[in-house]
Amino acid sequence: MRLPLTALVAAIVAFAVPAQAAEPADSPLANPDKIYDSVTLEGVVEILREMGAQQVEIKEAGGQKSILMVDGGVPYNVATGLCDKRPGKCLVLGILVMVENGSGGYPLDALNVINKNNMFVTLFKEDSAKFGVSRLQLVDGGVTKRNLVINIASFVATFREAMQQLSTQTIAGYQYGSGRYQRASFGQTQIRPVVATPREMQEFVGQMGSQYRTTLRRPR
Repeated sequence: MRLPLTALVAAIVAFAVPAQAAEPADSPLANPDKIYDSVTLEGVVEILREMGAQQVEIKEAGGQKSILMVDGGVPYNVATGLCDKRPGKCLVLGILVMVENGSGGYPLDALNVINKNNMFVTLFKEDSAKFGVSRLQLVDGGVTKRNLVINIASFVATFREAMQQLSTQTIAGYQYGSGRYQRASFGQTQIRPVVATPREMQEFVGQMGSQYRTTLRRPR
């Protein structure tokens, strides 16, 4: 079964409202103002299922865990990080889609064009044949369930939009042997979202989450 993407988009509209406003009668989440100052995989799975996720599970390998959520054939990988700064708490939630794009791949400048125009996804080059589409959310100090929903839903809803932007842009300034410019295409077989392993997810949140270490709130 597919994750109902339309429900996630609707969740953005339903929850991206001022906190003092009345909640919609058909609110898809219970207790949207609940505060999270730590995240667990089990807790995130519960939220994803409340949002309507059908294909979602916790994967474990080599003693490490991550969440795999599939929507329309796209594997969304989720992991927690910064679990060593507060006893018993994990302070970062990371979402990642790894994309194989064939030999050579997209140049970094092409990915950065997408980064400039999207606030909910960040693209980075993994190697010559793979890039990542990601988002990190810091929960140190506490965020609401509403906020978590907005971030998760926005990432899922904007992933394909970002890929479409990448596929339709002409990569000016990058000439190939034919002397012509290459136009990327999301519909071509060389672009393929792939599952990230739990170890890859832990490396991802570890490396990307390190940027927050100097900005964490001091415990009271």
